[in-house]
This record gives sequence, C-alpha cells and structure tokens, in this order.
Amino acid sequence: MPVFLDWGKFHADNNYISSLYIAGGYSDDIINRMPHSYSRTGRFPDEPKDVTDNNMSWGNAAGAMISTSHDTAIWLRKLISGSLLPTKQQRELINLVDMITGQPLPINSKSPGYGLGITRKFHSVAGEVWTHMGGTLGYVSNMLWLKCNDVIISININNAQIDAVDENALLNDLIAFVLKLDISKHCHGKKNDFAKI
Repeated sequence: MPVFLDWGKFHADNNYISSLYIAGGYSDDIINRMPHSYSRTGRFPDEPKDVTDNNMSWGNAAGAMISTSHDTAIWLRKLISGSLLPTKQQRELINLVDMITGQPLPINSKSPGYGLGITRKFHSVAGEVWTHMGGTLGYVSNMLWLKCNDVIISININNAQIDAVDENALLNDLIAFVLKLDISKHCHGKKNDFAKI
C-alpha cells in the first residue's frame, strides 16, 4: 500500500520554507532567492549552461521541490528517526540489498547496501554512514547521517555534473572536518540504533 504524506502540513510542521511545486514554473520571488544552477551534462552545446529558469515538469514525479540544506537536514533527521514513515515502510526503507549482487543483506552485514532511496556505507573512521543523493538538471544534493555520533551533513551543489570521484572527495573532506573538530566523534565500537523498530 502506498504511503501518502500531506506535504503542506509536513512543511508547516517542520518550519520548511514554502517550496511546493508551482505549475508552469517558479515565481520571480523564488527564482531570485535561488543560486544559479549550471548543467555540464552534455545536453546543451553551450555548456556550462545556466538552467536556473528551467521548469521542473520534465522531471515528472522526481522534480519540482526546492529545498535548502537546512530543509534536507530536517527531512533526513525525520526519516532516520522513524517519525516520518509508518513502521512497515520504515522497515522496507532499511531492508538493504548488496550494491553489487542485488541480493538481500543481513542487517549486521558490513557490505554497502541500498534500500528504498537510501544507501548505507562504512567509513574507515566515521563508521556506519547512511546517505541519500538527488539531483536535477542543475543541482545536486547529498545528505549523510553519521550513525554512531548522530551527525547530519547536508550539502547542495549548484552544478549538475560533479563526478563521483569529486563528490566522494568532498564528502570525505566534510567527514574529516567533523571528526577533527571533536576526537570523540571517531566511531570505533560506538553504538547508535537506526530508528529502533
């Protein structure tokens, strides 16, 4: 059975900036607050191309939400806490498959796994990391939860073509920065349960 959320109520309850889809494009008020976005995807002959004014209707169900890093940090916190989805859907979210074989992973596996739009990886110092990444023609967002110390990192980039090597380097730099600030954030042997269900 599909999960239906009242997005207007969810945004209001969580102090989100109004970011609901406006059919036909975004108002000047919204566009003027957004950083310009650039495509380097090979879709345009004159790249990098400013695609800020593109209507997100091309993304079908995947597009049209505008979120800040703060918005996505709140969303990830709600998602991992178990307060966003009903229990059955929360279990399905974290029921992982191996990212190479596609076979189901036991919950205690150390292999990287993919659930319903969320990935679990292991970092050499930060330990277990849950991530969600998304993007459009001109923007990329990535949210991470460093499980053992309950830290959320949320980044938005206004360039749709950042290769995986650069992205992983950026994420590793951010994790290293967080861990350097506080040695207690090194996660060897710490335990923090993911959405106790």
